[in-house]
Amino acid sequence: MKITCTELDAAAIVKVEGDLLIDSVAEAKPQLIAAMAASKDIRLDLGGIRACDTAGLQLLLLARGSARARDARIRVTARSPSFDTAAERVGIPFDAFDK
Repeated sequence: MKITCTELDAAAIVKVEGDLLIDSVAEAKPQLIAAMAASKDIRLDLGGIRACDTAGLQLLLLARGSARARDARIRVTARSPSFDTAAERVGIPFDAFDK
């Protein structure tokens, strides 16, 4: 999995690519939390996620909670079919990741 953070007009563009699965979330957690702390305006690009399971969803929800605690604004700008399928399977609405 690859997490990158770039800046555009004072917003942090956080891009998650690859497999967001149980065997990679422990390694990805500090990277994602740090990327989400980069700005009060976060644009989350999940369009590059190839595979996602419940552990991956939990990591994204944890990161969202961390950003909300800092009163940051989060907007999902892209979602992959794999992410959509995983979220739908467990009943998480797509807008749950936006604030």
